[in-house]
Amino acid sequence: MSKNKVLVLGGLDEDAITELKDDCEVVMGLVGHRPEDDYEWVLENIANYDAVIDAKIIIDKRIIDRAKNLKIISTFGVNYNFIDVDYARQKGI
Repeated sequence: MSKNKVLVLGGLDEDAITELKDDCEVVMGLVGHRPEDDYEWVLENIANYDAVIDAKIIIDKRIIDRAKNLKIISTFGVNYNFIDVDYARQKGI
């Protein structure tokens, strides 16, 4: 059985990433550059992932619509106001 593909967009320390790699295929996304470039990279690549762990990128309708396999959106932090939660729910995420 193939492992779920997880896109990590910052926030996790090396120990957490190592542990996640035991069960998932983990890709560290392009983050920390210009926010516009980071957003565009995620928009172009999100379709390949089953889950995303996010610390910086706005997860909006455009990204959610491109995320054909996405089942989970997780955030590293105390709030999720940069994620369109209502739209994600509508899409079954």
